[in-house]
Amino acid sequence: MSHRTPADWVPQLFSGFLPAPTVDRVVQDFASHRDVPLAQLGVDSMAVMGLVLNLETVFALRIDYAAFDIETLRTMGTIEDYLTSVGCLTGGGSAA
Repeated sequence: MSHRTPADWVPQLFSGFLPAPTVDRVVQDFASHRDVPLAQLGVDSMAVMGLVLNLETVFALRIDYAAFDIETLRTMGTIEDYLTSVGCLTGGGSAA
């Protein structure tokens, strides 16, 4: 599956971690939410490992946990940057 815009990957990645209305707001205005810490959006520290596992599932990644920097999950933007760097986002990344 090709993940091109936040509308393609945010709902899949954050299902069960953020309330649906929050996910909808992020998708509708990704630029305004790009640098907001996930904790401010409602992702607690206990959910972070679940997000890592979800990254593996949604994007068919194999993450090296010894080398993985948890700061990758600090904001929507850092997640988008990581996904772009490992080739999971194609065709332009963020919606304008």
